[in-house]
Amino acid sequence: MSAARTAYGVGAAAALLVGTAGCATDNPDTPGPSVPTSASLTVPAGNAAKTAPGTVLSFGSTALLPASTFHPDRLAAYTVTGVRRAGKLPDSIAKGKGGTGYFVYLTVLSLDAQPMPAPDVLGVAGSVDGKQAALTVRSNSETPECVTHTPPKLMKRGESYSTCLVGLVGSGQEIRSGIYWANTTTNPELDYQAKPVVWTADGKPLPSAAPK
Repeated sequence: MSAARTAYGVGAAAALLVGTAGCATDNPDTPGPSVPTSASLTVPAGNAAKTAPGTVLSFGSTALLPASTFHPDRLAAYTVTGVRRAGKLPDSIAKGKGGTGYFVYLTVLSLDAQPMPAPDVLGVAGSVDGKQAALTVRSNSETPECVTHTPPKLMKRGESYSTCLVGLVGSGQEIRSGIYWANTTTNPELDYQAKPVVWTADGKPLPSAAPK
């Protein structure tokens, strides 16, 4: 499969199989249940609006977000398809960071009419509570279940790529969501750092993040 591909529609597997990693009390060296690793996305019709900060989505749903943290007015479609406990990670990723690793799977779709630099994933991270980003890093060749793909240099409307990031948290913690939290503007109404876009298993705020 090429790194960029024309997208046709949200796949049934992504719609039906959404998931998070196993319970925090499970053996952290045991991988969690499988989750969808990619989705097929549809280019939205008309002039689609940017997804508002604080929006909570279910895994497999799509948000329209800045295609680059340095060019916030360019939009791309982002879908976190699931989060899975990684099991034992190689030292090349986990050494010196400790804790438990989780794979965060996502698919990104370009909305640019002309070939432009590929949308980046710098603003995407795993999160324990849907508010704060966990330490999230690129994978490497030692984690074939989670490959951080390098997208093509240029992409245009309808082309997408799927990738995976590794979130790392302290012992006893569990990454239950993916978030977009990039600080892309000084406009308080578009402050994703203060109010991330969140993906969870059921599309609801995590209990610890729910208003009291």
